[in-house]
Amino acid sequence: MAVNTQQADNEISGNLLNDKDTKAILMDILRSLRVLTDRVEKIEKEVQKIDYIKESLSNLSTRVKTNEGTIIEIQERNRQVEECLEKMGHIVDTMVDKYLKNVGEISEIKDKMEAMEKESGTRSNIDIKEIQAEVLDLKCRSRSNNLIFSGLAFQRDEICQSKIQNFITNELEIPYRVNLGKVHRFGKSGLNGARPIVLNNTFKLKEKRFGISEQFPIEIERKRKDSTQS
Repeated sequence: MAVNTQQADNEISGNLLNDKDTKAILMDILRSLRVLTDRVEKIEKEVQKIDYIKESLSNLSTRVKTNEGTIIEIQERNRQVEECLEKMGHIVDTMVDKYLKNVGEISEIKDKMEAMEKESGTRSNIDIKEIQAEVLDLKCRSRSNNLIFSGLAFQRDEICQSKIQNFITNELEIPYRVNLGKVHRFGKSGLNGARPIVLNNTFKLKEKRFGISEQFPIEIERKRKDSTQS
């Protein structure tokens, strides 16, 4: 049965091929198929290009998303940096204000210290002068009972107490013994090249080589000498 069918098909095909009109139709169909095939191939190529473009766009989109994430991170970092800079600016402004305030306070303290130093210096000078005056007064009081005997010749191994007692008896003509305290020579050489010895009865010594005077501190002696010379 199958063999008969194949034979029938072959016969029909042969008959069709022998028909001129049929050939022409088949040729037109073949040409149309070729044109369609070419168009399909072109479409496939365009589709491939579109797929490539889609892939490229997808990659680009991925890169854009990645860049967007990076940009967001950079923006966040910039925001944090700006906040830090703003805080640092406030800190610097605060430090500058404190510095200027400290400079002003230091200047005030310096002025006060200078004023105190001047006042202290003036006060110290006054205090020193007062102390010097008090010391000088104490010196005068401590020496108020001292008498200086000048012009008494120096002798080796002399006893100053005996020399003064003899002087009082012989030169001052005081006929009783005087209770003397500490007696000694001091200072520079005076009359007769002898240092003076450390009573008023000085009228007895008028026109004599001897002299008796009160003992004063060196400061007063200088002032008395200066006033005498002037």
